[in-house]
Amino acid sequence: MRPPQPLLMRNDYRASVEIDVRPASANDVDFIVSAQEAPHAREFLHPADRETVLAALDQPDRLAFIVTEAGERAGMILFGYDSAVPWLVELRRVAIVTPGRGIGTAALRWSIEWCFNAVKAHRLWLEVVESNLRARAVYERVGFIYEGAYRDGFRNADGSFQHLCIYGMLASDQRQ
Repeated sequence: MRPPQPLLMRNDYRASVEIDVRPASANDVDFIVSAQEAPHAREFLHPADRETVLAALDQPDRLAFIVTEAGERAGMILFGYDSAVPWLVELRRVAIVTPGRGIGTAALRWSIEWCFNAVKAHRLWLEVVESNLRARAVYERVGFIYEGAYRDGFRNADGSFQHLCIYGMLASDQRQ
């Protein structure tokens, strides 16, 4: 099986939807679980049950946020972050309830802004399964650079494997 290649999508897309982002709380656990179990997300994410999400909210190396649009919860963002290594932030998970409306793009732009301007990170990175073409296209549109792949790095629910694509962005890569 050959390694995946970058999608080479246009980079001039600008999200027109307005979102707000706030830290996730225990009151958001059921929403976080359901967002990750949405039919369009289920095949690309390993399931996280209520207890796992609750535990993650208390871990100092995980930072979870809720994306809202017009006051309604629309998605979630999860970062891996170690205060001892503040220059490196992992975008661990993005799950948007209703895809195709620009909320994911806006959430990614917020994530980039937060990582490089609030956290003062040097590098933001993520992994995404090769078959998640919609997410990969959005990552590339907002400026992430395809850096390679972990061959057979993701095990699907049926036991088969697929590649994990690695994307990264440096503070110096930010687009205006």
